Amino acid sequence: MAGIIDGERPFAIVRAGQAMHVVSEGDLIGTVRVVRIDAETRKVVFAFNSSTAEVRLGGDQSP
Repeated sequence: MAGIIDGERPFAIVRAGQAMHVVSEGDLIGTVRVVRIDAETRKVVFAFNSSTAEVRLGGDQSP
């Protein structure tokens, strides 16, 4: 993840492969949905099928 823009409707700048995407909650990157963008904790929650993953700004993934 390259960045988070906070505001009334937060956005995240996400790198997926060679592409960069500016996304908000509910958006899809391929088949992966953006569930939550939290500027305070600097992480984004993604969902794929029945799994979720938290990714922190800078690319670290939480277990």
